[in-house]
Amino acid sequence: MVRGQLRVLVFADRARDIRNAVEFCDKQKLKMILAGGQEAYKVKDLLRSKNVPVILRPALTLPLEEDDPYDRLLSQPAELAQAGVKFAMGSFDNSFARRLGQNAANASAHGLSYDDALKSVTLYPAQILGLADQVGTLEAGKIANIIVTNGDPLELTSDLKYLFIKGQLTSTDNRHKRLFEKYSNRPAP
Repeated sequence: MVRGQLRVLVFADRARDIRNAVEFCDKQKLKMILAGGQEAYKVKDLLRSKNVPVILRPALTLPLEEDDPYDRLLSQPAELAQAGVKFAMGSFDNSFARRLGQNAANASAHGLSYDDALKSVTLYPAQILGLADQVGTLEAGKIANIIVTNGDPLELTSDLKYLFIKGQLTSTDNRHKRLFEKYSNRPAP
């Protein structure tokens, strides 16, 4: 990190903390990635000028300030994209991992282009983490981690049909799926 070969992942949500982190990393000549960033929209010009990408936390919470609009966090990705700030959607734990598509779709419903919404969970994270030569797009020579759905991958109603990890078909069977099938096939009352 000190040699500038790796980026430093800094967790900060408040604008003041983000500014302080950017200033510190700038003084130390560290390449920074902002994680969380609930108030990144307030410092978007600074983030763009210092080329600091953002990995946004799930937007299914209330805004930090009581006077903020209810959709403040949902519209932030569109604002960052418009300002030229590279960003990605992040889950930050297992409970939100399966909702990445939903977060991207919500951002699309609040002003982010569909292409940018899809890229925010595919290409942009790979670019931010320096892995775009391995993952993020479907190209010869890259690791083939692919999902096949019966509809739009950002739609909640789309079902996962196939999962390939490193090009190998992987089972999607799990306890939740078995319970769903068991109780959805029960006789009608």
